[in-house]
Amino acid sequence: MKLPEKLQREFDSLILISGTLSSEMVLLTYDNDVAKYLGEQSGAAFAMNIAEEDRHFVGSCFKEAEENGSASGYARVLAANGEYRNAYITVYAPTEVGESKAYPFSLIDLKNAEQAYPKLEGELNRIHRMFEAGNLMLLEYSISRDERSLYRFVAGKREEVVNDRCDAAIDILLHKIKSTSSNVERFAERIPSDGFVFTFDGVVLYENFKRDSLIGTLKVEQAGKEDRLDSGVFYRDQNERYDNFTGLYNKVYALEYAKDILEKKSYGQVLMIMIDIDNFKTFNDTYGHTFGDEVLGRFAVILRETVKGHGIAARFGGDEFFLVLHDIGDETAVRSVCETISSQFRWAFAERLGDKRAVTCTMGVSEYPRNGQDFDTLFKKSDKALYIGKQKGRHRYIIYKEAIHGELEGYEAGGEVSKIVHGTGSAQVISALYDAMAMLYRGGIASLKSVLTNLLPVLRVSGISIYNGTNFEIMHRVGNYINPPMHMNFVSREDVLDRFSEGGRFRVNLMGKNEAPIQDFYDYLSEHDITTTYQYIIGNKAEIKGLVSFDVRLSSREESIPWSDDVYSFMVVFAQFLGAVIK
Repeated sequence: MKLPEKLQREFDSLILISGTLSSEMVLLTYDNDVAKYLGEQSGAAFAMNIAEEDRHFVGSCFKEAEENGSASGYARVLAANGEYRNAYITVYAPTEVGESKAYPFSLIDLKNAEQAYPKLEGELNRIHRMFEAGNLMLLEYSISRDERSLYRFVAGKREEVVNDRCDAAIDILLHKIKSTSSNVERFAERIPSDGFVFTFDGVVLYENFKRDSLIGTLKVEQAGKEDRLDSGVFYRDQNERYDNFTGLYNKVYALEYAKDILEKKSYGQVLMIMIDIDNFKTFNDTYGHTFGDEVLGRFAVILRETVKGHGIAARFGGDEFFLVLHDIGDETAVRSVCETISSQFRWAFAERLGDKRAVTCTMGVSEYPRNGQDFDTLFKKSDKALYIGKQKGRHRYIIYKEAIHGELEGYEAGGEVSKIVHGTGSAQVISALYDAMAMLYRGGIASLKSVLTNLLPVLRVSGISIYNGTNFEIMHRVGNYINPPMHMNFVSREDVLDRFSEGGRFRVNLMGKNEAPIQDFYDYLSEHDITTTYQYIIGNKAEIKGLVSFDVRLSSREESIPWSDDVYSFMVVFAQFLGAVIK
């Protein structure tokens, strides 16, 4: 009988059961440990390997695994030497194989475990001493119970740590991990706070094939020059720095960070690296959005681990990423960084997809001071380098050199990344809106503020306001308002509501000409420094449940919102989705 490929790939030991849980339990495949334990018995009916008085209990484990996902317990199992020895058996939920069922299982020889215990105890003591010498703490967090513990080791003994600064940093870390794709299995974060830097490094653990807990190390150090910059004044709420999906920094923070360190000349060398995942839409369409999410999550881990200690990694939106690195070294060192990212990403999915469908990326690199002194120049040069790399066939990195790649004069709209950075790429905007909807679906109303804040630069608006559908008073607001309106009850008037389309949208641009009959509405917007707004009804015109307003302030930008027709239409869907989240 041919096993499903997934079973062959994921499980070393399987028991095949046809019919009842008795002599028809056949050991189908097994790992070396099971083979050594059972010896010649390994090919026999598995039930015959279990002591007769324990067979009923083991049978109940299989039934429980089918109902609850897993079951485990102790039983005496016939060993290779002909003796029954105590073993610990764990059985997992089955998979249908024809008319039978295949149960993944594990078997631990308790006699060997007892013999190994003194050695394991010695290893644990050695690890505890290493923690103590390195001034490391151990963080444990249960996702299912939402409980956490922080420990340090003194003289080889574990002591619980209670510290407000550590608690605040752990809060930020857990927020990022909870907001990150469920496919991310490692985390490595530096979190500056209150004059200190909290460095986390760890893994996510699984129980019954579900994310159950995380465990990692925490090290606390005095903040250095970079960390004082990093913990500066960009955001009141540190969580607003992050991309909700990957846990990397978001576009707003990354650009502000790059501008800041260049203006202050904080480092002797600064690299800007633009990165696109090649043909990401094709992979999404071919393998599904779940696989696409896994690709984004894995790429984020690769970038985070590569950058560690030398700058920041950010996601601009969709399949576009951005690195700001400092003090990497000569061109050989820069190439080593790019090749590391490229090779690790290519091999991350090679086994699953095969070489012909490898997941790859393209990078464009510019360097301060060799390529320029200011942010705009360096940004455009890395953008141009990325564009050249994609024109040459993708899956490569281009380090910008004027003698080879030409002068920058006249280059503006050719690059791919510049479209989203400057807000003109409708596909990227819609992709960012899809991401936002996915994050809101997972995080609910608790994630609303950070999700909407991340959308501001993508949509090129100053603020987003959500009003209720009863008296149109403000419910939620993010953005840069000087004199924010507290209500939008003009919408309840028939003469204003008539201006909304059948789909429930209405655009006001006070820089252009507007109809006089609702001049008092225009005056109200102007009084609150709003020059352009797009408003979307939640529900429909006959039954208004709320209102979403995307606003541009007069003092921040003297142009209309540059959305395409596709974006205008999609925003109707997004507004209705927001309504479902906040109801």
